[in-house]
Amino acid sequence: MEAEDNKQLDIYDPVGELPHVGPKRVEALHSLGIDTIYDLITHFPFRYEDIKVIGRNRRFGQSDAERTSRDGSGRPPLRF
Repeated sequence: MEAEDNKQLDIYDPVGELPHVGPKRVEALHSLGIDTIYDLITHFPFRYEDIKVIGRNRRFGQSDAERTSRDGSGRPPLRF
């Protein structure tokens, strides 16, 4: 099994050859048109959430994040 773990993958190998990608994930990726490793790394999502790290929270040492939300009045930024 150790030799199988060290297998060199080609960019055109099926995504199911990747570690931790099982049959259910292969099926989900296939529904998005992703069948090979190349398809996976060149896939651009239809939509995404824009999350920007703004600064450090001095009180807790964590980063603040800003999100844009949509409502009837526009796109107010949310900060947390």
